Amino acid sequence: MTQHPHTHEISVRFFDLDANNHVNNSVYFTYMEEARTKLLMEQYLHCRQHGVHFVVAEASCKYKRPIGLNDRVLVQLGIQNTSRISFDVAYQFTNGEGLTYAEGTTRMACIESSTGKLVRLPEAVLNFCQQVAV
Repeated sequence: MTQHPHTHEISVRFFDLDANNHVNNSVYFTYMEEARTKLLMEQYLHCRQHGVHFVVAEASCKYKRPIGLNDRVLVQLGIQNTSRISFDVAYQFTNGEGLTYAEGTTRMACIESSTGKLVRLPEAVLNFCQQVAV
């Protein structure tokens, strides 16, 4: 297991469950969004002041075992594969005691707010990516 520098605890809600009585596969992406937002909020606000926004360019999730209503869920995350135009956020869903539920990745990029065109990552974002790299 790769050590991820940031951890966010998720509270499983009843409406996260599907007919099989476990967290629906689509909900993992909202868990990723919640953890990613917590990790990147300061960077997002900085970029927004400069007319730049983060966008998710790609998202994936590999499911290993189901999450139930009473399960403890920690999303451990960090940044990898940073380039001048994008970076990946890597996620590992665990119970904090060695059990892995899933692993996921989102590729993030920046666009100029006024044009919607892809732009290079701001220097502050690149520095942040180095600080929380896995």
